[in-house]
Amino acid sequence: MSTLIENLAPTDLSSLIGSDFTALTVPQPVTLTLAKIDIGVPRPGFRTPFALTFTSDWSVLLLEAQYRLVDENRREHLMHLVPVGDTPNRQRCYMAYFN
Repeated sequence: MSTLIENLAPTDLSSLIGSDFTALTVPQPVTLTLAKIDIGVPRPGFRTPFALTFTSDWSVLLLEAQYRLVDENRREHLMHLVPVGDTPNRQRCYMAYFN
């Protein structure tokens, strides 16, 4: 079952912080971990903005693009991921922004 991005809220994913998501990439799927959720300032009449930070093993390098991610509950999420750098312990970081 796919989750509609326009209906997605930080509370939908907060219980999944620290869990793995499978990015359905070619030639093989890769594992991303939801590292954190940053919540922005709410504005009346608009969805509260938020950003998801994912990490991956150093050997995984994803380009900026839309990816189909499957969480541990087998829910699919189509997200636009942007590579944003590396962590000190040699993991790659990606962000998905929602506003």
